[in-house]
Amino acid sequence: MLAINSFKSKFIPAVRSSPANPLLVLVHGRTGNIRVLEWFSKRFQIEELSYLAVEAPYPDQNPNSSVPGFSWYLKDKKGIEESRSGFMKLVEELTSQNFTPENIYWLGFSQGAAMSLDLALRAQLQLGGFICVAGFCVQSEAYPKAFGPFAKKQKILITHGTRDETILLEDAEKSYDVLRKEGVPFELKVYDKPHSFQLKEEVPFLEETLKSWIRTK
Repeated sequence: MLAINSFKSKFIPAVRSSPANPLLVLVHGRTGNIRVLEWFSKRFQIEELSYLAVEAPYPDQNPNSSVPGFSWYLKDKKGIEESRSGFMKLVEELTSQNFTPENIYWLGFSQGAAMSLDLALRAQLQLGGFICVAGFCVQSEAYPKAFGPFAKKQKILITHGTRDETILLEDAEKSYDVLRKEGVPFELKVYDKPHSFQLKEEVPFLEETLKSWIRTK
């Protein structure tokens, strides 16, 4: 088991152990919870991959749901610095417990995607790779000054939907302009979908991308 103090978390061990010991951190979106992305541990057929689902620190109830919800930051970005520091601490906790930086991967959705990309750009270590689904570059005005030393070396895959009603595709793309201008390499894949995961094409592509990152060093 892992000793994680930065956030509430759930560790799901790999089906088959491997010397590389890869780990995928699952970061839910606004008003989500620790269980929202857990299905990836059953959907992805990557036997050597372990998973760590983390839960945001701020209670933030979705009015259309009876399930308790949590967010990484609230209105006017309140709490974002604390969550940002929490992710940095999480990386430290993982690297102190048998996970090397190059074998730690991130998959975030919506606000969780924004926070995952935020970590990719600011981290003091080069990690295995970041998958950011239906998100955006939060506080893009802080760059390039806020870039960490590995901002231009991280593996970053971004996906978005043409019918996303929560974070419009054009708004998301505009937020990435500073990354393009500053030469931060990332891949952007656009799918015909709303603010969700597209199961037929997108999820298999995410799986294949992870496999290639894990198995091609």
